[in-house]
Amino acid sequence: MTEPEKNYKYNQNHLTFMYTGLWYTDPADIGYQYRLYDIDPEWITSRDQFAAYSNLAPGNYQFQVR
Repeated sequence: MTEPEKNYKYNQNHLTFMYTGLWYTDPADIGYQYRLYDIDPEWITSRDQFAAYSNLAPGNYQFQVR
């Protein structure tokens, strides 16, 4: 499912993305990979359920998580 594009003012440059994965067998063992396309050169591996970015230059960004 694709979210609609959102526009923010120049001073709204701190974004936090929250996400959840479900695995009922062992929820504590879920790992994620995420990236802000064209900002992160590679996928970032984490067990956190959020990613935060600040001081982004004006532009269009695409957040990806797997």
